[in-house]
Amino acid sequence: MATYSIKKTKMNNFSLFSHPKRECKKLTFEPILNSKGGISMDDYINEIRRNTKEAEKFFAEKLAFTLGPVELNEMMKKDGVKLIDVRYSDDFAESHIPKAISIPKHELQLKLPTLSKHDIHVVYCYNQQCHLGASAALFLAKNDYPVMELEGGFKVWKHDFKLEVT
Repeated sequence: MATYSIKKTKMNNFSLFSHPKRECKKLTFEPILNSKGGISMDDYINEIRRNTKEAEKFFAEKLAFTLGPVELNEMMKKDGVKLIDVRYSDDFAESHIPKAISIPKHELQLKLPTLSKHDIHVVYCYNQQCHLGASAALFLAKNDYPVMELEGGFKVWKHDFKLEVT
């Protein structure tokens, strides 16, 4: 379990450090005082949870930019959707979601001109913990390509929902 320390900064904010002697993974946030005049991470998180405007924004963006296997399965029946498998090409060759094209994340910049800015690009990688899909989605968005990410990746499609693979 990580140990955290909280330090007051010069701008009257507080910084959270994952190790009290080093500045690693610094997170700065506005002060929230508890009844003892101090600040705790629990208080900070509870304050965020009660911010309904931020929650509304978060869930609207989540629905706009991510989808699950059932939604993807329905979406693929329509034109204007390009499914991109960003896993390594050997893994794509072994098995992939039908209609997907293979563009491994490390080749995305080179193959960008082959994609249309009129399509919605749905990217997926190995599983929920794999960040190749999120990284590819960010790259596409930064280059003005409409993009979404399949939550859970290939693992959820194949093993949890048991949908068709090729």
